[in-house]
Amino acid sequence: MLNNWVWRTLLPGIGKPYINLGKNRLFPEWVRWSELKWHMDDEDRTVEATHETDWMLQLENKLPVSLDKPIFIEKHQWHRLIKGKGHLTVKIIKHGKENQPQNRN
Repeated sequence: MLNNWVWRTLLPGIGKPYINLGKNRLFPEWVRWSELKWHMDDEDRTVEATHETDWMLQLENKLPVSLDKPIFIEKHQWHRLIKGKGHLTVKIIKHGKENQPQNRN
């Protein structure tokens, strides 16, 4: 785990409120709620917390839901994280074109 000095001194320039750790993303406990913006992605994905947490995920026109089980997010669906206590590590499984079955005629 990176220490506070690294997070606060070296990482603000990356422009994201998280660090990519392979297929996981780590959101530090001191990330500001204002940095967790509504956004959409260019592929379907499944998101799940790798540990017990009170952070939540909110999809467009839906109430926030717990990250205690995998959540499927469709391509171009607006969504955001809602900050809880402590840090959050999520596993992200992208379902891009290369992962979907091909139609054969």
